[in-house]
Amino acid sequence: MKKTSVKKWVSKGICFAGIMLLILPCTAMGFNKNLKKNFSKAKPINPSISPEYDQNAYQNAKNGKKDLSGVNLRRANLLRVNLSGANLTGADLSYAVLSEADLTNAKLYGAILINARLSKAKLDRADFYKADLSGACLRNASLTDTNLLGATLNGADCRSAKFFRTILNNVKGLKVDFSGALINQAQIKNASLKESKFSHVRIIRSVFERTDMEKARMSGIYIQWGRFISTNMNYLIMKDARVKESKFKSTRLDFADMSHSAISGTSFEHCFFQGANLSRIAGNFLDFSFSSLKNADLSEAHLVRAGFGYANLENANFENARFKSAKQSAAAADHSSFHHAMMNHADFTGVFFEKNTNFFQTVVNKKYKKMLKNFKVYSYKNIQWVD
Repeated sequence: MKKTSVKKWVSKGICFAGIMLLILPCTAMGFNKNLKKNFSKAKPINPSISPEYDQNAYQNAKNGKKDLSGVNLRRANLLRVNLSGANLTGADLSYAVLSEADLTNAKLYGAILINARLSKAKLDRADFYKADLSGACLRNASLTDTNLLGATLNGADCRSAKFFRTILNNVKGLKVDFSGALINQAQIKNASLKESKFSHVRIIRSVFERTDMEKARMSGIYIQWGRFISTNMNYLIMKDARVKESKFKSTRLDFADMSHSAISGTSFEHCFFQGANLSRIAGNFLDFSFSSLKNADLSEAHLVRAGFGYANLENANFENARFKSAKQSAAAADHSSFHHAMMNHADFTGVFFEKNTNFFQTVVNKKYKKMLKNFKVYSYKNIQWVD
């Protein structure tokens, strides 16, 4: 081959390589649309995110090792893992997937489970003492005899979970969603559950004592043999509820909305209902003894065998309410105060007013004028008699 021909082929090769170097970047950024799209979707690494889980700890957990105290299992996928009886004291399980996992009898003292997924998990007899479950998902989880003493549940999703004999004392839970859950024989004392949602929850034989439930939403709730003692339920929304044989004592229900609810065999002793909405409630054998219903709305309420002993109903609205006796027993209003109460069209059939009942400056139907005088109530002066 001639020298000139060799030079010619070498120069052609160099030109071809140069052209390719120019074409390839253009192809990547211009002509290859899929590659360009992938580049646009790429997310920058967030330096604030902590490292992933510890590989050794992860393998130990997958293999069912029991001693996992203080381990880092952050963001670990532990779906259906068996950690029954494991010691996870102080472990970091934030963002971990523990759905359908078995944590029966596990110890999670002070464990961090922020935004962890525990849906359908078996948490029976597990100990979450002072654990952080903020934002965690416990949907359909089983919590029989579980200890949540001092745990944090802010924003947790507990929908349709089963709390049976669960201890929730000293729990901090802002805006927890308990919708559809079963709370049976649970103990909730000194807890904070402000603005939490209890829609269509079943509360049976459970105790709420010195608990802050301000602005809680309980529409459609079912309560039987429940006890609410010294609890703050101001601004509660409890429409269309069913309450049976329960006890509310020294509880604040100011400005609560309990309209359209069916309540039977329940006592509200020493409770406060200032400005509460009790309109159209259907009540059988209710006891409002020593309670304050100032400015409460009981319009169109249907009360059978209701007791208002020593109650204060100043400025309460009983318009179109019905007070009926149940067979031979009468609705009682002994030692009650009806100061300035509005009772337009109220029906007092079967009501028994003892002599110390005060109707001062009250609006009452004319047909009950003779009845009140016959009972010699404490004061029926200045009553405004209406047709």
